[in-house]
Amino acid sequence: MKKKLRFLINIAYWGTIFGAILLLFRYVVPPALPFLIGFAVASALNPLIGKISRISTRTFSSVIVILPFWSILLFLLWKIGVLIYGEAVELLQWIQTTDFEALFSSIDLPFLNEDAVSWFAEKADALLPALLDLSQNALIKLLNVLIELPGAIIFSFAMIASSLLFSISYPKIEPFVLRQLPIRLQAEYYDIKDFLLRKIVRFFRAHGIMFLFNFTELLIGLWFLKSPYPLIFAAIIALADLLPYVGMASVLVPWGLIRWLLFSDPSQGIGLIVLAVIVTVVRELLEPRIVGKNIGLSALATLFSIYFGIKSMGFFGAIVFPLLFLFLKEWNESGRILLWKNEPE
Repeated sequence: MKKKLRFLINIAYWGTIFGAILLLFRYVVPPALPFLIGFAVASALNPLIGKISRISTRTFSSVIVILPFWSILLFLLWKIGVLIYGEAVELLQWIQTTDFEALFSSIDLPFLNEDAVSWFAEKADALLPALLDLSQNALIKLLNVLIELPGAIIFSFAMIASSLLFSISYPKIEPFVLRQLPIRLQAEYYDIKDFLLRKIVRFFRAHGIMFLFNFTELLIGLWFLKSPYPLIFAAIIALADLLPYVGMASVLVPWGLIRWLLFSDPSQGIGLIVLAVIVTVVRELLEPRIVGKNIGLSALATLFSIYFGIKSMGFFGAIVFPLLFLFLKEWNESGRILLWKNEPE
């Protein structure tokens, strides 16, 4: 009876904590996001600022590091964002104005019989309304971005100002936080800090580098093949590569086969397949050196956490939930909590 009661108490306890975390990320984190990003930037740049502050004041060191960092980063994001936005609008307008029935009827499929061609045409006709509706909704959302521009400016200002203020006061923040915690939780604070620096920061840095490298590689390849909308397709394919069980080849190879077999464009079709081989080989060579050990979750657990996060909180949840699962895994392995039995060493 005591074991059952302890089991129910543990479920209620961890269920309450998990529910509180969900509420925190749903209602508290989104409005506080610019300040959280500001603190993350201040933490990442603190070693450099600390070295400069040895020969200057903390305020001056923070200003000459933080402001150029944000100026360069936001300028690059603005230029790339404008180009991708233009390509996305153009692509969605093309989907809206293209006569897909005439396009599909003009495709020559000599390797298929009439029944297969009829089946393909029926499926394509069934997908057209959904495709048009999706493109219409996406186009409306893209145009709404312009309406939300003032909010983005306020968000950016809060992010930059908070990172600068956090950086100036950084040496005082950690002692202040520790003073607010009970003594028994101060050791946990250092463990959590070590976890954040050791796992999460390295994970984002490594996968950010891989994304930029893959994006650049794809952009050069698609531009060389004269593919339409190279920026937006390079970004989509590079993002798809971050998902478990999905790679760049899983997008490029079917795309190449469609261009080659359905649209009678063997040069671009073969080129896309060759590009898939090149980017896959380069990725396999570089990823162990850049990423090293993976995030620590199995591919199935990562996929589940991403899917659960998207369903719960949208795109933001796809980032938060894998990290939350990883945090629970680390604490379970260290013995602080017992959610499941670990493998024997």
